[in-house]
Amino acid sequence: MEIPVVCLKLRFMGKKLNKISGMNMKAKIIIWAICLYVVSGGFISCDNMDALYVDYLTEQTYSGKITDLKAYAGTGRVLLTWTNPKDQISKKIKIVYGDDKQEKIIDTLVDEVYIEGLTLGSYEFTVYTLDANGNSSIPVSITKSLFTQSHLESLDPPHCTAVLQEDGLYTLRFTGITNSMMKFGGSLEYTITDSNGYTHSDTYTAEIDPTELSSTYTSASFTDLPLKAGVSYEVKFSELVYPCNLKSIDTNNQYFFTEISLDSTLLTGTLKVVVL
Repeated sequence: MEIPVVCLKLRFMGKKLNKISGMNMKAKIIIWAICLYVVSGGFISCDNMDALYVDYLTEQTYSGKITDLKAYAGTGRVLLTWTNPKDQISKKIKIVYGDDKQEKIIDTLVDEVYIEGLTLGSYEFTVYTLDANGNSSIPVSITKSLFTQSHLESLDPPHCTAVLQEDGLYTLRFTGITNSMMKFGGSLEYTITDSNGYTHSDTYTAEIDPTELSSTYTSASFTDLPLKAGVSYEVKFSELVYPCNLKSIDTNNQYFFTEISLDSTLLTGTLKVVVL
């Protein structure tokens, strides 16, 4: 809609009007006024339409979103990992979590973050990238259940028995060092005593991968102890364990887990052993 074209149209319409016989000057003026109103209204409409879409006609590039978001549970904390976009616009990371929408902003484009001090059993975490002006990307979210203090308090301690050897000495055997709620973490220490002053300490250690979702370490044995039949012993133990969520147990007594905590904990206690 250009002005020269409109002017030509008006001239053309004026010639037509002049040819209409019997039309007085007042009628011609009214028709001219109507034509001008329609044409000017067209200009106003086009201008308003341009103003409506001006934001969309302007080229703008947004900060890219992250991908491959994962969450790993610990005791009262979580590790988030992801893959950052390859654009040159994303500059920072923003994480929103909890019912109260807490925010954590990292001033660099990191690809993993620990969120500490979590008290609830489950959280939703939403991760954004930010550009230099603080504009957010499309959000990516994940929900994760955590290990809590109540989970730690409900861990089942191992069992301890004394088994007579052929040579008359005894084997002190711990079973359940891995069970449905925990994975053996690599060390078990104990001290055994009786009321007559006997005491003995020892340690069992093994190299384990804390991230492996299975375990065959279900028992530990300490041989050649000079225990006496009919005597009651007290066994104090401390075992390093990783809280976990059980998936299954196979016929070879190997445990499989859906999740293992990022954090180990030291399980301690006192057991009573009566030698028969």
